[in-house]
Amino acid sequence: MRRLLSSPVFLLSAPRSGSTLLRCILDSHSDICAPHELYFGELRVEAPTRQGRTALTELGLDTGEVANVTWDAMMHHLLTESGKSVFVDKTPRHLFMWRRIADAWPDARYIHLLRHPEHVLQSLREKVQQPDVYERALQYFEEMIQVRESLPGHLVRYEDLTGDPATTVRGICDFLGVPWQPAMLDYRRNREERYPRRLGDESDRIHSGVIRSALRQLPDGGTTQGLEPYCTAFGYPLVDHA
Repeated sequence: MRRLLSSPVFLLSAPRSGSTLLRCILDSHSDICAPHELYFGELRVEAPTRQGRTALTELGLDTGEVANVTWDAMMHHLLTESGKSVFVDKTPRHLFMWRRIADAWPDARYIHLLRHPEHVLQSLREKVQQPDVYERALQYFEEMIQVRESLPGHLVRYEDLTGDPATTVRGICDFLGVPWQPAMLDYRRNREERYPRRLGDESDRIHSGVIRSALRQLPDGGTTQGLEPYCTAFGYPLVDHA
């Protein structure tokens, strides 16, 4: 079915990679609607009866396509309500749905956001504190490798975003075809923002509206076992053994 939303932008990243910071910056632009994490990809459509399934089949549809249409309509509604022209979805879990997204929106554009895998893992352990956090991180890293091989997009590194935000955000604006607005870098003052619980980073750093350099020291003792291929694939240095 024809989509209501034209050229949506999907910000794809592992969690704890700076996606909340980047989406706050983007949402403060007068032409960019970048709401909090949406999880629209988790919507399910059911046709529990034979008649219902037959009706969809006669229309050339299935429940998956109807779910995509619903997802599309909800994003289009948010964009229309905002009065802006570019929609950016920032939901890290949607990274695992990139094949579905690419099929549902052939004209979609992508921002690939990377952060050093050691720092992602360190931040996840501080934030999540669950026994499977290492395995979860590897799953995200593996998907990011496949996404970058399959879906061309604009590469953004968290280290650049926090170290040289003006140059980095200007490059994103060029990619999205919108004018650079320096006030984006003061996103809290430029637009009063709500930060819903459990829908992205809730830290004081985000609430401050100030972009601070977030460079961390790499841990001593060498690269965490299993992270070596992802550091290499993403262009980050390995940690030397002491």
